[in-house]
Amino acid sequence: MESSGSANKKDEIEGYEDDKSRTRIIALAVREAVAVAFGVNDADWNAACRSIIQNDLLTTTEKSTIIALLNQKKQINEKKEVN
Repeated sequence: MESSGSANKKDEIEGYEDDKSRTRIIALAVREAVAVAFGVNDADWNAACRSIIQNDLLTTTEKSTIIALLNQKKQINEKKEVN
């Protein structure tokens, strides 16, 4: 039984490393999209969304979530510009 306990612990550690890697991949994708969206020129939200959609390292759910957050930020910025 002890060996199965240590095997479970090893799986947990590997799972944690996988989560850390996923987090890093997502963070880099978001950083890239935000840099595009808030570029030196005008905000280019469509290009930011395209960069997320074209990122093959992200899952469909991750892409959808990031794009939804970008769109929410876009709407907030548009409201600020109107006021």
